[in-house]
Amino acid sequence: MAALLGALAFRLALGPYPLGDTLRPALAPAVYLLGIALLLGNLTGSYWIAAGAVVGYWWFEILAGREVSGLLYLFNHRRPAEGVHAGWNRALLTAAGAGPLTLNACLAARRPGRWR
Repeated sequence: MAALLGALAFRLALGPYPLGDTLRPALAPAVYLLGIALLLGNLTGSYWIAAGAVVGYWWFEILAGREVSGLLYLFNHRRPAEGVHAGWNRALLTAAGAGPLTLNACLAARRPGRWR
């Protein structure tokens, strides 16, 4: 529902726009941050810690990310870093997010009484 409302708001504000070209750059960072958030939430049992860690990471990337993150820079599409290829950046962010997502699924499946 939120995605549909967001798409409608963009449509009303900007007129017709290519949805695929708009969403594609955001998917890899979203998978990466989602993997971190879900794994931390599962390990700590606190969604506040998970959300705080992801928001803190996001702010750190805004303030100092280009110089520190290298190939895992979240905002490479909007503010390209020198020497960071956009395709490699998206692929590495997706792969680095898939790891915590997979680990989170394995941990959740092993937790007793979780699926009742």
